[in-house]
Amino acid sequence: MHGLIEKELNSQDKILKPDFNSKTGRELLAFYLQTKFKQILVHDKHRESPMFISCNPNFIARFTKRLINQPQKRLVVGITGEGAAVCRTIKKFTEHRLMPVCVISTDDYDEVNSEKIIIIEGTADMCDVFDVRIHVGTQEDTNADFVLNANMDLHYFEQILEYIYAVTNHYSE
Repeated sequence: MHGLIEKELNSQDKILKPDFNSKTGRELLAFYLQTKFKQILVHDKHRESPMFISCNPNFIARFTKRLINQPQKRLVVGITGEGAAVCRTIKKFTEHRLMPVCVISTDDYDEVNSEKIIIIEGTADMCDVFDVRIHVGTQEDTNADFVLNANMDLHYFEQILEYIYAVTNHYSE
C-alpha cells in the first residue's frame, strides 16, 4: 500500500479539480473513486492476510450513484461486529487531518447534525440509514457492503485510509 501512496503523491499527472457542484464533476469524481477503490481491493487480495474478507459486488455502483445524485446528503457509515479498534483508528486519523467526520456510538446518532460524514459504531438494526455497511469479524454478514478481517493489521488499515485521503485530495487547482 505504501507504494501506491508514494506513486499517487509523486505523480505529475494530477487531474484538475472538478466542479463538484455540477453533475459532470461528480460523475468524474465517482469514476475516479471507482478506479482507485478497485486498485485497493486488488492490492489487498494479494496480501498474506487480506483486510477485506468480502465486498458486496453492487456496492461500488450503488455508492457512486448516490454520490452523483445526492451530493448534499451526509454520508452515514455503520460499523458492526468487532469494530471498536477500527472506529478508534478512523477517529484518530480524521481528527488529525481535521476532516468533517464524526465517529459515534449508536446511542448518539440523533444528536449529530453538522458533520458531512458520520461513522456509527454499533448495531446492524439501523441498516436502512447506512450508506455504507461494514461488518468487522470472521463470518459473513449478508447485509454488509464489506466484511473486514477482525484480526487485520491496523497499521495497514491506516495506510489504506491514507491512500483514500491522498487520492481524494490530490488535485491541481
